[in-house]
Amino acid sequence: MPRPRHAFHSRVINNTEIPFSNREIRLFQKGLKYNIHTKKKKLDPNPSTRSRNSHHTIPTNERDAYRKLVAECIEKLQKQNPSHNTHPEAKIINQYKKN
Repeated sequence: MPRPRHAFHSRVINNTEIPFSNREIRLFQKGLKYNIHTKKKKLDPNPSTRSRNSHHTIPTNERDAYRKLVAECIEKLQKQNPSHNTHPEAKIINQYKKN
């Protein structure tokens, strides 16, 4: 005798007036413990290496000062923008975190 199918409750119940897209609902159905797996961009471990190769016209005694300035600027930019996560699910999550 075949078993009757069990009816599970819906994982996502929208009690708001905000309409969710199918993409958002699929993400929410994955649950609270779902982790977005993304590959982080590899940053240059030594930002001054690029500047070292491009400043052949600068006098030798000034090159280190310019390398340091460039490295500081790059590190500052990296700290201001720590991750450029372009994963579509991350964009959805960040959108709802802001609200």
